[in-house]
Amino acid sequence: MKKLAILLVMLMPTVLFAQNPRTIVADDWEEISRLSVKVGTPTYIGNFDSATLFIATAVATTTANTGGIEIIVQVNPTDDDDFWINQASFTLSGGTSVGASMGWIYSAASDVTKIQVNSTLGTYDDGGPVMIFLENETTVANSELCMAIGYASNTSITVADVLTNTPAASSTFWDLVHTKIYPLPKWAKDVRVIYDNTVSASPTNASIYTKTIVYGTRP
Repeated sequence: MKKLAILLVMLMPTVLFAQNPRTIVADDWEEISRLSVKVGTPTYIGNFDSATLFIATAVATTTANTGGIEIIVQVNPTDDDDFWINQASFTLSGGTSVGASMGWIYSAASDVTKIQVNSTLGTYDDGGPVMIFLENETTVANSELCMAIGYASNTSITVADVLTNTPAASSTFWDLVHTKIYPLPKWAKDVRVIYDNTVSASPTNASIYTKTIVYGTRP
């Protein structure tokens, strides 16, 4: 009985302090127009033991974005809108994207991972897994990232997982995608992201799609 009591005491900290993951979509997929700046939605992270940002960007047009988009991560130690601090900045998704239009209406219920397309140019046929962006032209927020793991020349793309959302028949895959994982300081109470698509002064610079998710753990 004494050994059992000691064992229970030893296990108590594990039970009391178990970490529960939380996922918050801070900013869903949205198109950031050329030469424009968007201030993301503030997200409270003061109740997390740890928090990490996952940021994704994609160019969904054949127009080049020569400078990419600057991502500015701001944190707030006071939970006060007047005290934002620049924590980090980096540039993503500079270059030219290649599209592959879907050739048939996709049904999420069909559990299909081989998707008919009209082209496999760009990085789709470079060999090896490639992260691509599926632009949902009907509902932008329903766009998604996919991992392309195979192709048949100018016929189909095979993705690793079934699509989460049912895209429009005219939806297009794009191959210029970047992702960034950024851990946040534990003293931060709020976080937000500023998306600056004015890096290149070119009046024809492409718009860029962005999404930010907060991953956090807490007791």
